[in-house]
Amino acid sequence: MGFKIIYCIRCKNEISIPEFGTSEKEEILNHVRENLPLYAIQFVKIKKHLDLSSSKAFVQHLNAKKGICHRCNKEISLEENVVCSRCKSFNLNW
Repeated sequence: MGFKIIYCIRCKNEISIPEFGTSEKEEILNHVRENLPLYAIQFVKIKKHLDLSSSKAFVQHLNAKKGICHRCNKEISLEENVVCSRCKSFNLNW
């Protein structure tokens, strides 16, 4: 199983980013958008065999709305992996 590790300047954590299929991304995002992050964390933990803290860090950096920073709500680039120019937080922009 391949994954990237990206460092978030804002929270000073390494974020493990596993590879996900389209349906897995949709399921995770549905949980995030429905304000059910614990379900998203559990899904990532089970499906990708990450520990709890890595799964939590991953989910915390997902954007509920594409193109909007998960932390400060500033508009950001539509690239998949992007750092917000305002708050310097890493964003998984799915």
